[in-house]
Amino acid sequence: TDKAGKAFECVLPTQQTADQDAEYDARIEEEPEELSKLPSLESMLDPLAGRCFLRNEGYWNIELCHKKKIRQFHEEGKKTAVEYSLGEYERTEGPSEEDVTDSPKTAVVRHFFESGTRCDETESYRHAMVEYRCQPGKENHIQLVKETSPCNYTIQFTSPLLCKHPLLAPTVQSKGVNKVMDYLAGLAGSCFYRVEGWWTYE
Repeated sequence: TDKAGKAFECVLPTQQTADQDAEYDARIEEEPEELSKLPSLESMLDPLAGRCFLRNEGYWNIELCHKKKIRQFHEEGKKTAVEYSLGEYERTEGPSEEDVTDSPKTAVVRHFFESGTRCDETESYRHAMVEYRCQPGKENHIQLVKETSPCNYTIQFTSPLLCKHPLLAPTVQSKGVNKVMDYLAGLAGSCFYRVEGWWTYE
C-alpha cells in the first residue's frame, strides 16, 4: 500500500518471461557472427557474368555487358550505322551490411564505367553509372537509361538476384519483426500500475 492506503498488486516476472529473456540475449550474441558470414550484395549478381542486356530507346539502342562495357548504337537495316562507347567497367560501390539492414528497399549496387568515346560537347570521355536494384518476380533487365548531363549516363538495372540476399529476403525481414513480438509475449495477462500524484494509472 501507499501512504494513502491504496493497495497495489506486485507482478513478478514469470518463468516464461525469464526464459524468453535468456533466449533473446543468446540471439543478440549470435547475430554478429551470423552477419559476418553473409555474402556481399555485389556477389548476388555473379550469375550475370558474361551476359549482355539490350534496351531500345527509340533511335538508340543501349547494350550493357555486365562488368565489361556499355555501348550506344543505331542500326539501319541489320547494320550498325553509328556507335559510341559509354565506358569500360572500372569499379563497384556497394552498400555496407548496416545500410542494407537499415534501408533494404533502397539498397543498390553501383558499377562505374569510364573512358568511353570522346564527347565533343564536354571535350572529355563518355562515362556511365549502373545502379542495380532488387525487384522480385521480374527478369533481369535495363529499366531506365538517362543522360543526366552531356555524355554522362545513369542506367537503372533491376534484378531478382539481389532479392535473394538474406537481408533483403521478405522472410528474414518478417523474422526480425517477430523477435520483438515474441519478446513481449511473457507480459500477456499482466497489469502494471503507476502513481502520478492524485491519480493512479493501470
